[in-house]
Amino acid sequence: MENDSFLERGRKGFWPDVSTIEGAKLAVKYGWVASYIVACVTTISIPLRWTPISSLVDAVIFLVIGYGIFRNSRIASIIGLVFLTLELLFKMQEGKSIGIGFLFLLYFINGVRGTFAHYRLKKSR
Repeated sequence: MENDSFLERGRKGFWPDVSTIEGAKLAVKYGWVASYIVACVTTISIPLRWTPISSLVDAVIFLVIGYGIFRNSRIASIIGLVFLTLELLFKMQEGKSIGIGFLFLLYFINGVRGTFAHYRLKKSR
């Protein structure tokens, strides 16, 4: 990693190469970590009254999705991507800022890429 250029490290941080099992695992990790962060931020925002108590359901869903992605579930990664996309669309429709949501969307896309690549690479062995 010491020989990697600054731009190469940045690219790996946003779009890892999933042609190797290590790269696929990294992309999967981005997916489940993003899901857990979304769940934690949602949970923390409830007592701060930024979101209603019903958002706790969303937090639990993202925890379950994160565990599924952690277990390399392709279905969980797709559901997570769709669910986050819908959440962002609803926020945009309400006129709310989605801010860092696009970064999380990118990491959920990486989770999908990683789970599919992991399955493909394991199957080809």
